[in-house]
Amino acid sequence: MQRSILFKLLPSSLSAPLKSGILLASGISMLGVSDSLVPLISNDTGLGQFHFLRSIIAVIGVILIARKTGLGLWPKRWWLVLARSAAIIMAMMLFFSVLSFLPSAVAGAGLFTSPIFVLILLAIFYRILPGKRRIVAVALGSAGVWLVLRPDMEDFDLLHLLPVIAGAFYAGSILITNRYCADESPMCLSLFYFTGLGLAGLAVASWFSLSPLEITDNTRFMMAGFSAISISNLFWIMVMAVLTIISVWMLTVAYQSADASYLVVFEYSYLISAGITGWLIWGNLLSLSDIAGMVLIIGAGSFISYQTARM
Repeated sequence: MQRSILFKLLPSSLSAPLKSGILLASGISMLGVSDSLVPLISNDTGLGQFHFLRSIIAVIGVILIARKTGLGLWPKRWWLVLARSAAIIMAMMLFFSVLSFLPSAVAGAGLFTSPIFVLILLAIFYRILPGKRRIVAVALGSAGVWLVLRPDMEDFDLLHLLPVIAGAFYAGSILITNRYCADESPMCLSLFYFTGLGLAGLAVASWFSLSPLEITDNTRFMMAGFSAISISNLFWIMVMAVLTIISVWMLTVAYQSADASYLVVFEYSYLISAGITGWLIWGNLLSLSDIAGMVLIIGAGSFISYQTARM
């Protein structure tokens, strides 16, 4: 049912794979818009509290979508679903921690190094060694990361590396999903993810409420405890939650209807969406170095993902 509802919104003349690509690009672009809104609430609401409140709304939405679509919420292999959830939760906690001071497009470039880390993890844990072309792709992707983050610049902060570390954890979740959770319901995976992320947010906010640390401008959002939340902040958290729920639905339908190796290029719509939204709302302009780095990361990631899908 979920496929027919969304697919009917697109012209019938389009092929199913192309419709899936459009849905994926639309869904991932919504995430780009949603993530760009984080600075609206970051001055008064901490990372943990944000994830806790947003996840409550998201869990309700996932349950409603699951009932509407008939997709199950019960896992077949508990510990693998939990492992996958832990990896992606760690990735998102690290990724969101920098969005209060780093443009979402730049942070997204770090996160989308995940295909490079997938290749590295395959070599470490599965003894699947990359060929020459993939090694070149890794080198180009690494050069792209350097161009985006520019560790040689005076304003570089080690916190800028957090999205890249998030990319490594995200790569772990991709491997677990593809190799061990392919037969799990997408709504089940979403439910465990949002539930775990909400609990992680609750734990982080509680910890910093009980044991506050000295903070700086860049760490205020990630190290803040619970605080009174304004109606305005609650509104924007609800907006971000709704965008995330719709995005998850679109991504689910897309990945159920077309091969992942075909869809991977559409994922990079996030960088375009986040870049445009960051410019419109915050006036964030991407430098030529940023753009060149993103092009290298997109090219390397797309090539690696395509080659890995053929293995």
